[in-house]
Amino acid sequence: MKILIVGNFNFDPNFRGIQDFFQSYGNEFDGRFTFYVVGKCNKEEIFLTSIKRSGYTFGLIRITYADDLDVYYQQVDFCLNYVNYGSGENVKMLEALVNGRPIINTCYGETKLKRLLTLLGIQAEFKPSVTVKEIIKSKSCWYDFLSRSKERLNSNLILFEKSYSLYCKIRLNELKHMLDSYG
Repeated sequence: MKILIVGNFNFDPNFRGIQDFFQSYGNEFDGRFTFYVVGKCNKEEIFLTSIKRSGYTFGLIRITYADDLDVYYQQVDFCLNYVNYGSGENVKMLEALVNGRPIINTCYGETKLKRLLTLLGIQAEFKPSVTVKEIIKSKSCWYDFLSRSKERLNSNLILFEKSYSLYCKIRLNELKHMLDSYG
């Protein structure tokens, strides 16, 4: 299972979030998982040392810069948004959804995602993410829980894509009408 983590790790919420994630859960992952960690970090050595110290010793692919994130979005099963404060995760979550990828979220991220979808005018009657809390409550290992969740979350993402494309069409029509009224 491939999981993508995207962020500018020079920002404290992203840096601390990934450190906390691997320190809390790193030893629970086995060779069936590969983490793609994409984004710059001025404290690279500290960053990688803290991940290794967590006990996670399997597939970690570190990419400090990517011209095109779409390539990575298409390769992975999930995106991880392990952030407990800050505002940058809105962009990361929206990118993941637009690329048809479900999200592993914190409770904070889940709240922010619902607010973001509401702001976009998209009814959040579907669930495009799963929280770490839900995974832990399931009393199932990460791999089994995510394998079961992926199909359900992917079908929910189809609803998002329909809602999002409808939202974009409405906004484009509004802009066209506005421009026509001035012209």
